[in-house]
Amino acid sequence: MGTPSTDVFVIVTYVVMFVLLIAWGVCQYVGQTRAGDAIVSLLPGVDTVQDLASTDTAAGTWTCTACAFANNSAASACLLCGLGQRSEAPYVCVSTPKATTAAQHRRDWHRFVLPDGQYRWQHVRGESIEADAYVVHVHEASIRTETVAEFNARRREASEDVVGVHALSFSLKFQWFLKALAWLKVGQRHKFVTLCTTRHGDDVVQAMCRALDALAEADVYKPFSVRFDDEPGVDAGGLEREWYTLVASALFDPATGFFATTHGHTLEINAAMDPQWYRGIGRFIGRALFDGHALPARFNVVLLKHLVGMPFGLDDLRFVDPSLHASLHWLVTAEDHDVAALALDFSVLSPDGRVIDLVPGGRDVLVTNDNKAAFVARYVQYRCATRAPAALAAFLDGVNDIVPQRMLSVFDHEELRLVLCGLDAIDVADWKRHTFIYGGSSSDERTIAWFWDIVAGFSHAQRARLLQFVTGSPCVPFQGFRGLTTRDGKLCHFTLRVVPMTDTMQYPVARTCCNRLDLPDYKSKAVLLEALTLVAAMDVTGFSMA
Repeated sequence: MGTPSTDVFVIVTYVVMFVLLIAWGVCQYVGQTRAGDAIVSLLPGVDTVQDLASTDTAAGTWTCTACAFANNSAASACLLCGLGQRSEAPYVCVSTPKATTAAQHRRDWHRFVLPDGQYRWQHVRGESIEADAYVVHVHEASIRTETVAEFNARRREASEDVVGVHALSFSLKFQWFLKALAWLKVGQRHKFVTLCTTRHGDDVVQAMCRALDALAEADVYKPFSVRFDDEPGVDAGGLEREWYTLVASALFDPATGFFATTHGHTLEINAAMDPQWYRGIGRFIGRALFDGHALPARFNVVLLKHLVGMPFGLDDLRFVDPSLHASLHWLVTAEDHDVAALALDFSVLSPDGRVIDLVPGGRDVLVTNDNKAAFVARYVQYRCATRAPAALAAFLDGVNDIVPQRMLSVFDHEELRLVLCGLDAIDVADWKRHTFIYGGSSSDERTIAWFWDIVAGFSHAQRARLLQFVTGSPCVPFQGFRGLTTRDGKLCHFTLRVVPMTDTMQYPVARTCCNRLDLPDYKSKAVLLEALTLVAAMDVTGFSMA
């Protein structure tokens, strides 16, 4: 039998352990289940994004006649190219500068696997183009390019888990992708990484880059718990979504300098920016895909192709720099005397004004009719891949730190755009159809009807700000409002609740952890319009029932 002091020590030890266990349980309840208490799904038996993907696959599809994308049967227009369901426009491989959309070109290249497990790229026009198209890979923190012919000549074994997935419909690919992500998340649910950050301008981007770049390999898949400087709030998912929105807003603003605007208001890496930031930026993109957060990341076709490993060539330059594409295309067919009159050499000017040789000593090598094809090839590789080699390499490595390229490779570049960015438009009819309404009194119905009338009259920007106020994000996932979720992938549809007007309840209140908007029972539509217009005009970031 122990001494009294020993018995007291044992009892105290057990009490401390019990208190710590209770405290841990409370933390998990606040951090994980708080949002779950108010989860609302309007789809019977469909509780998660994986369930939704399975349901969409079972519901059937219709195939777009322009880009061959298999859309959900309920979609009235193609998610990729916007063509209406009843259009008769046929798909063609466009090989002239008169291409319409990037979506129509997504089938130009086909990945196929040989019986021995090796995979190859093949263009719809055959092997003749393989010497004039290129793929990139990261080598010693820089970018290397090789022709498709060189790529195909080397042994490239396809990963066993992705063999055959490339040929499936998008909905089946996305199901596979979600299952692959679920494997990466195993055992990580309760192991949080705290991100302490600011809200201010490009500071939030640099803070993000430093935090994500510093993550150890063991931490890259742990859930984030976001803390903003000098603000209260426990992150039950709303603060994380708000963080994604704040970072994306600054990151993709050309004024901050991380990305530059190209043709059609798409984005490319800014070759003049310090490459040190792009590993963190790549990890941010990877985590957005991992966490299921749609971003306004309107990357150009070539950058998306790099992410999925697809070939690029002169044809793709039209989506990046149409003027340069037209000039190089003209040069390919120009007569000898026309080429000589241009007095070109094998060099280009970099964005910061430096002369870059496309070949060793290129500034002293004149472009002639005999070597013009080589000049065009070098120029295309420079403009699309090697203009910012260190930054592009860091960006691709960062994305693949989170989502390996073999997983991204099951998509084509336009499918990846859809997964990453979601929908461009905010469809009020879809929003209304997938909104849960609390209550049911006549005054509630009147207020709800006013709400939808007002939202229908809002501009896209106003709708996006209102959506951000309630959910923490201005983006709609590609599944539409059916696809709104909590932080753990459970469906959590937009919710409206009408509450009594009180001294402390004069304005709409958002509960971002559960995508809910509480509306005071205003006595007139004009007052509700004023309140919602104010919400859509103000800075909607900041802690509010997150």
